[in-house]
Amino acid sequence: MSGLSRRGEGRTPGEARSFFERDAVNYAAHYYESSDPVTRTLKQQRLDLLACLVRECVRPPARVLDVGCAEGHVEAVLSPDLDMVVLDLAVGRVATALVRIPALRGVAGDGGVLPFRDGAFDLAICSTTLDHLPDPFAGMRELARVVRSAGHVLVALDNRFKLFKRRIRVNEPTIDPNAHFNRLDYWKFRRLIRGTGLLPIRVAAFGFPFRTHERWVRRWPALKPWLDQVGARWPALSYEYHALLRKGP
Repeated sequence: MSGLSRRGEGRTPGEARSFFERDAVNYAAHYYESSDPVTRTLKQQRLDLLACLVRECVRPPARVLDVGCAEGHVEAVLSPDLDMVVLDLAVGRVATALVRIPALRGVAGDGGVLPFRDGAFDLAICSTTLDHLPDPFAGMRELARVVRSAGHVLVALDNRFKLFKRRIRVNEPTIDPNAHFNRLDYWKFRRLIRGTGLLPIRVAAFGFPFRTHERWVRRWPALKPWLDQVGARWPALSYEYHALLRKGP
């Protein structure tokens, strides 16, 4: 296997689908149900932020799309009265999400070419998925296309801040067990939204981008509130940020 393939770059859509069906970690076990309290706290922080921002921009029975739904953990913290449609490249993950929350409607598909009409949704969510797409610019354009005028797009991203994270090496469990096609920092994300007709409304962020800060927090828990304050004040220096965007008329 070449170095490009190991980094998740240069995969065909079929290879990427096969990876997520067969080789990708089970998110429930690896993150949300991890035995490590720091990991669980970080992931719960992500879910709490997402839920807060969703409540800020839509009310039931709004129609909401989640691109890259994995096992449906985002949907589990949202109002059950929302009209939720979930999409993932891996059929198995969509099936797991539907078992978890039977009221969902699920579609297996590519986040870079969404199988929905223009303006079909009030809100499109893309949580830590853009960096898994071969072309994140196409992904942002598709998210903008499928929301109605004055609708919203909510994107969550791990910050691959270039000063601390020169390159992602996948298939090394201590670094990142999933295939990433791109390394996205805050400034690259700002470039992604140009030309999409999406206007930034709010950015919520937490933590510090150096991934080993998780080890620091394990040793010195008092550091976490300080690191969260740094991330919240300067999203470009955050561990993870959530951007709420509105589509112009």
